[in-house]
Amino acid sequence: MKILQLVKYYYPSSGGMESVVKDLSEGLVSSDESINVTIYTNNHKRSAKLIDVTFKNLYIIKEKTLFFFKSQPLNFRYRLLKKLISDSDIIHHHYPYPNIELSLLLNKRLLANKRLIITWHANIENSRWFFLKYFYNLIINQLLNLADYIVITSPVLLSQSDILKKHKEKIFEIPLSYNQNLCVSPVVRKFPASRKFKILFVGKLRKYKGLDYLIEAIRDLDIELFIIGSGEEESHLANFISIHNLEYKVFFKKNI
Repeated sequence: MKILQLVKYYYPSSGGMESVVKDLSEGLVSSDESINVTIYTNNHKRSAKLIDVTFKNLYIIKEKTLFFFKSQPLNFRYRLLKKLISDSDIIHHHYPYPNIELSLLLNKRLLANKRLIITWHANIENSRWFFLKYFYNLIINQLLNLADYIVITSPVLLSQSDILKKHKEKIFEIPLSYNQNLCVSPVVRKFPASRKFKILFVGKLRKYKGLDYLIEAIRDLDIELFIIGSGEEESHLANFISIHNLEYKVFFKKNI
């Protein structure tokens, strides 16, 4: 079986979607030697050459990526996509990924003879791209019509998306997995009552993640919050913390 994974960026780029695709792809190829997985993506750093890496039955192809705009790759020529679709049995697309979604529609005749799975990672309504949703959703709705299955990672994604509600019969909820090798100890430890309660957030600083709500929630609580990450919400969150004099309990650290 040949599976094609389409995702905006891939390892060593750090991010939620990248981690999901990495865990899923490595899990698939290690579970069955007859499964071949190809990941078609962009380079997360500026590059004028195509990168092609093979690890046994896992193939990683990163397209030339010369320009970026607000973390989005400005690449509209995915020259290998047609052949990759033709050679694959299952196409697994990770939304949102505007560039490739337009290219997928241009190859919809090929998709009609394949299994198309779309994993819906976020709602555009809750991102900085919300002003594009009316135009963008026209494209996405056509892809959702072609999809055999739509995977959501949380019921909240469905409840807050009008476009998903039109395709409820195709939707399956599959929560995000975790890497058990990262679990240091399976023992549940009791929190010591004498110690200050601390919260750690690690991830990209995106609007839809609601960090401003978290900061607001702990304003009057004896809690410290440590935020590790970077993103377009960084200056907004820093201003919020400064305005409300929360520097003594909310601490920023860049990606380590």
